[in-house]
Amino acid sequence: SFDEFKKINLGLFDWLHFEGRNIEQTLKMMVHAKQYFPELMISVEIEKVRKNIEQLIEPADIIIFSKHYALTQGFNTANDFCRKTAEQYSNKAIFCAWGSSGAAALVRQKFYWQNAFLVDAIDTLAAGDVFNAGIIDQQIKQQTIQQSLITACKLAAQKCMHKGIVIN
Repeated sequence: SFDEFKKINLGLFDWLHFEGRNIEQTLKMMVHAKQYFPELMISVEIEKVRKNIEQLIEPADIIIFSKHYALTQGFNTANDFCRKTAEQYSNKAIFCAWGSSGAAALVRQKFYWQNAFLVDAIDTLAAGDVFNAGIIDQQIKQQTIQQSLITACKLAAQKCMHKGIVIN
């Protein structure tokens, strides 16, 4: 809950990642973090359509969208989705996982694409979470956007080759 979140010393962290689930509580947490720790990087995953989920975009620095979300917004390609979203949120880094096709990003008006690494998928559950972790890891390490996409796609592919989450 937000009340519990306020008790955490956020100064101990370099990065906060949120998922777009309990929108009201999550928004309070994100706004609090931005207000009191403006140097703290904040990312959010927008995976499914939920009432008011778009409110989570503004306090975030990096937004990771799912293909499912983009499709429900009427977009058929990651390119189109990223470009249209960037029109409204030009100061954000926008990532969009596109499943077995790959993933895209649009940062500072530059579009990036990485094809997926094709594998014999055994279990795709949590591949999106692994992708998100790859993006965050690479951005913390100050890697390029393209390198972040490459690593995140590789990790997601590796995850899909195993039941559960086992990454070598």
